[in-house]
Amino acid sequence: MSVEQAPVQRADFDQVMVPNYAPAAFIPVRGAGSRVWDQAGRELIDFAGGIAVNVLGHAH
Repeated sequence: MSVEQAPVQRADFDQVMVPNYAPAAFIPVRGAGSRVWDQAGRELIDFAGGIAVNVLGHAH
């Protein structure tokens, strides 16, 4: 059974994210390894991940 989730809105995203860097032009909704996907389904390579992401990848 899957749970349907409402899309994340920019205002919600900005409210909970730490403002260490300028906000990205997209909202990531999924990650695996060095890749992230945005709400439109575009696949991107994460060149700005944090220390743990750089070592372990997303979804760990």
